[in-house]
Amino acid sequence: MRQFKTSDKNRSSYVYFDAQGRKIVELKPGENGVTEANISILHAMDDGEYDTERRYEYKLDRKPEAKQKDGTLIPQDHDPRFADNRSNPEAVLLATFARAQASEAFRQAWSGLLPSQRALIQKKVRGLSNVEIAAEEGVSEAAIRNRLKKIQEHFKKLR
Repeated sequence: MRQFKTSDKNRSSYVYFDAQGRKIVELKPGENGVTEANISILHAMDDGEYDTERRYEYKLDRKPEAKQKDGTLIPQDHDPRFADNRSNPEAVLLATFARAQASEAFRQAWSGLLPSQRALIQKKVRGLSNVEIAAEEGVSEAAIRNRLKKIQEHFKKLR
């Protein structure tokens, strides 16, 4: 793996190196049917490979450290963010319970809305813009924004 990209001023030719970094051959435009486009393609391929390798190394080197509530570090092999709990019955049950609680909280919030507020949300879900809804209801776009803000505040109270 190369340690750096070829600088722009050195891209007029393409140099092949062996595994030890020794120069094997240099391709120049106009020699042996090589064009500037060929050299440009070779440099672009190298750049792509170099960028891919750097991203891979970055992800490997930069594992986030998890901390417990008291500030102590969690060992990397015990970090819950890297756990695969799909086959863990307890984790699946807890996740299902959390979704059910969230669903129940949503139902409570939804039932607390006025019928006109529910209709407004349904129009937004159908993909209508604030301007389209305002034209349909005969009010300003600012009025629709204010209504949506009130609905949002209603849902925030239930957190």
